Amino acid sequence: MNGGGQIVAFEDLEKYFAPDKHSILFCIGYTQMNQIRKERMEEAMARGYSIADYRHPTALIQSEDIGVGNIFMEGVVIGQGVKIGDGNIFWPAAHIAHHTWVGNYNFFTISTAIAGNIRIHDFCVFGANCTVKNGIEIKNGTLAGAGAYIAHSTEEWSVYTPPRSYQLKGKSSLDFKL
Repeated sequence: MNGGGQIVAFEDLEKYFAPDKHSILFCIGYTQMNQIRKERMEEAMARGYSIADYRHPTALIQSEDIGVGNIFMEGVVIGQGVKIGDGNIFWPAAHIAHHTWVGNYNFFTISTAIAGNIRIHDFCVFGANCTVKNGIEIKNGTLAGAGAYIAHSTEEWSVYTPPRSYQLKGKSSLDFKL
C-alpha cells in the first residue's frame, strides 16, 4: 500500500511519503504547552518535509506577515499589522487585534479575544473566552484559563485563572426577570 488512507507512524513517513513530494500539517494540540508540536515540526523539517498551513475560508486574515504551520479555523479574525510566527493554532472565533506580535507555538482556543498592540511570546495557551487587554506583554509559557481577563503583563511559565462561579444561596433562576 502507498499509505493513502492508512495510519503511518511518524518515524516511517519516508517509506510512504517522499519529503520532496509531500508537506505535513501538524494538528497537535497544546499538550506540554505546545512543545510536542514544536519538536515534531522541527523534526519533519530536518527530514526534508515542508510544513503546511490551513486557513478556513471564513477566516478573515488582514496580514501576510505569517510564518509556517499555522492553523486558522472558522471565523478567526487577524487584524491589520499583526505578525505571527510558526506553529500557532487559532480555534474558531479567536480574534487577534491590530499590531499584535504573536510568537511561535501558541494555542488560542475558541473565542479568545486579544486586544491590539500586544506582544505574545512562545508556548502560550489561551482558554475559551479568554480576554487580553491591549498594550501588554504575554511572556513564554503563559497559561490563561477559560474566561480569564489578563490586564497586566504576565510572568514566564505562569498560570492565570478567573474567579470561580458560585451559586447564589436562597435564590432561584425564576427570581430574575430576563
